Amino acid sequence: MKQLDLNLLVIFDAIMREGSVSRAANHLAMTQPAVSNAISRMRVSFGDPVFVKDGRGVVPTPFAQGLWQQTRQHLQSLKDAVDPQPFDPVSTRQAFRLGVADLMVDIYWSRLRQRVEKEAPGVDIIAVPFTTNSMESMLLNAEVDFTLAQASPNMAPQLRHMHLFDSYYACAMGNHHPLAQKPLGLDDFIKADHLMVSLSGDAQGIVDCLLSDQKLERRVAMTTNHFSAVPKLLKESSLIATLPFGAIFEYSQCGELFVTKPPIEIPIKPVSLIWHERNERNPGHRWLREALADITQQLRDDNPLPQCLLAS
Repeated sequence: MKQLDLNLLVIFDAIMREGSVSRAANHLAMTQPAVSNAISRMRVSFGDPVFVKDGRGVVPTPFAQGLWQQTRQHLQSLKDAVDPQPFDPVSTRQAFRLGVADLMVDIYWSRLRQRVEKEAPGVDIIAVPFTTNSMESMLLNAEVDFTLAQASPNMAPQLRHMHLFDSYYACAMGNHHPLAQKPLGLDDFIKADHLMVSLSGDAQGIVDCLLSDQKLERRVAMTTNHFSAVPKLLKESSLIATLPFGAIFEYSQCGELFVTKPPIEIPIKPVSLIWHERNERNPGHRWLREALADITQQLRDDNPLPQCLLAS
């Protein structure tokens, strides 16, 4: 390349970040034919096809992937230098869309709203339902700004994440339950009537899979599709529930429920805040990331994990 049109690199970067010619055009306030014309000029300038058709979209060539790895951070720094995006929490009107399960809403929403009212009264927080399968596409397609979920090492390279906390499973029951106030053995666990949170209505979950590996099974006597329903059900029945500690930590802390370690080993699930790198340096996004990190630390300080859950 004898000469390089920096505008081509900006358009190239937008296509790589958005994963779509049409979305890149919208992001750049250009027409789709104009972006397609720019791709033609890239091919001449770079001496490579750059993008090839794949169904209704395009995929980058190995050359394009390598070029992007070398240029994307420099381009973002240049954009920030010439066009900084101000964010004044007191006066800014902005909406953030977060892909969250109901458990994350129970854990974060009240405290997040308090933070917004105190620091950024013009900020709106929108909860968007999602599934593990849809999480990545929602971020790549800019349908949400963040998700609160488990990050995967196989996520798209455009996605960034910040670890928030490790989710431990706990076994909870009312204080009146015959199995309360003592260690919970596997035999008693299996014989008990279980309450299970199931968003799909399926009465088989991770606990049942782990028991099946040992040729064991339990009775799921009731399911609910909301974590918020669990504490009242446990306090007013003889059911027990095995679920993430975050669903019942406030009731454990104040002594309204008895909490103990399940008699089977359930993998710890790391929970992260995940976002697209297009927003990496966006001041508003930075504010929300810092707010969620602060809230997480406050939750951790105020509600330490019971020692029984940490015991090996």
